[in-house]
Amino acid sequence: MEDQWGRTIDYLRLSVTDSCNLGCIYCRLPGCSPLLQSILTDEEIFQVLSCFQELGIRKLKIKSIDRKS
Repeated sequence: MEDQWGRTIDYLRLSVTDSCNLGCIYCRLPGCSPLLQSILTDEEIFQVLSCFQELGIRKLKIKSIDRKS
């Protein structure tokens, strides 16, 4: 996978959380709903990761968001 400047992207940072109020631009794109209707199952997460692997992702960092107010 390459970015718009032709650099190879072989890593992925995946944030896993059941609710998020950070308001990042990634989930605020037009047509994207920031509110989740359901939580992904383990099988669905593995399926998504498998797709990224096919795109050339070789490194993965899984993060969870645990912000205390």
